[in-house]
Amino acid sequence: MFHLNKQNTWYLKVPIVTICLLMLRCQCKVEESLYRQVRLLDGSTRNLLSDGKVIVLTSVDRSGNLQECSVLKDNSTIPKQLFKEVVASHGRSDVQFRMVSLDVRKLGRKCRKYTRDLKRKPEKEHSETDREFLKRLIMDETIAGTKWCSRQAKPRYLKGLGEKSTLDKCCQEFHSSPDIIPPPLHSGKRDVHRVCLKDIPSLCPESRITNEDRQKRKPEKEPSEAEREFLKRLIMDETIAGTKWCSRQAKPRYLKGLGEKYTLDKCCQEFHSSPDIIPPFTFRHHYLNALPWPIASCETSERLKRCLSEEGSPDAKSFTETLFSRIHSLNDSDLIRGVTVTSRFFLKIRRRNQKQSRHVNEPLHLSPTLMSVCRLKLCIQTDAISGLSVGAK
Repeated sequence: MFHLNKQNTWYLKVPIVTICLLMLRCQCKVEESLYRQVRLLDGSTRNLLSDGKVIVLTSVDRSGNLQECSVLKDNSTIPKQLFKEVVASHGRSDVQFRMVSLDVRKLGRKCRKYTRDLKRKPEKEHSETDREFLKRLIMDETIAGTKWCSRQAKPRYLKGLGEKSTLDKCCQEFHSSPDIIPPPLHSGKRDVHRVCLKDIPSLCPESRITNEDRQKRKPEKEPSEAEREFLKRLIMDETIAGTKWCSRQAKPRYLKGLGEKYTLDKCCQEFHSSPDIIPPFTFRHHYLNALPWPIASCETSERLKRCLSEEGSPDAKSFTETLFSRIHSLNDSDLIRGVTVTSRFFLKIRRRNQKQSRHVNEPLHLSPTLMSVCRLKLCIQTDAISGLSVGAK
């Protein structure tokens, strides 16, 4: 049998100690987390806490008793949707958002431990609150003899019916209904179970709303002009229906061909395939694009604007209005004047070949390559807030 020499096993202890230290370090990680609370008609609240990696969902009744507790892994869809909700829910009395300093992962571990300990607890020691909590957990398990009778049934993985076909048929019709909002993330709802239509006025027919419900509801505040403008910019990150390229964050290397709206998609394809495009978080043409969308020169942006105007469809007009509402055309005198004002930035590039520095207000004699850089820089500065050629000040 092979035996290790104890004197020579020190090198095995080093990685073990390192891993333990890293685990201890990650046990308590307090970060700025987003807290979302939705108050339902019965007085209970649904609470969401997200630190960008982990989501903890809790449901609390009007007396403050914990009804549910669940932990989910975060993904890229959640922060984007939550950010939209922060804007869209402004003025609503039933939804609250705030930033809190909290260790969400530790809270998630406590949630799992609470559920685990409650399941192990003797039944005779259960309080009324414990029984209510366990009833909700049982709903997540399928009823014996059925396939569909569970709160978290997934239709795409289920076929046919169970032994209790009549009961299972009722559950199948519910989970297959077109007005169902599936759990948990892609529809914008964060609840781990399917949502009752009564809690969502936009999906609930008026015939199902009682007079008491109407009295409890308060009219939502209309979004301000600034909020509408903000939402328009968020929409630009989504691809226009019928196209593949018409999005502010299109990625050419993953796209092939054109969509159904061929002419409109062709305009967007030419823009994103332009050689003077600077992709997100990329240093190119002596300029760092520190934005999450691509930027381009004035000429490329103007070419896209003309192409969209000539296409003339409602989608193209709406896209053009959103992207180019603040673009200004520049002549050569404006360009030279702008380069003179911002010459401090370009002097850093010029000092590579010249030992003597010039005064900031002194005009520069630029090479054609550097002139194109200046043109791009000035276009970015001029259009610091609009569409595809947004840039840093």
